[in-house]
Amino acid sequence: MAWPIVAPDTEIFCEGEPIRREDEERLVAELSDLKTEKAKLSKRSESLAAREKDLAVREAELHKNLEGIADKEELVAKKLKELEKIKENLMGM
Repeated sequence: MAWPIVAPDTEIFCEGEPIRREDEERLVAELSDLKTEKAKLSKRSESLAAREKDLAVREAELHKNLEGIADKEELVAKKLKELEKIKENLMGM
């Protein structure tokens, strides 16, 4: 079996126009740039997911604290009413 000789200026024709080396090199560089950008976006996405999870935890803690504050305000309002009644009873004596 005979092997063909391939040189730097060898052109292989398929359907359509042949691809020039400059175009191929440019496309390879663009593909590399796209892969780099994809990796950056993936890291950003992971970072945002972690932040979102952290914010969800903080939000839950905030709601829990606010509920506690509302309960305390309710208790203080109740105690103030009791004190007002005691004051009225003392003033009426």
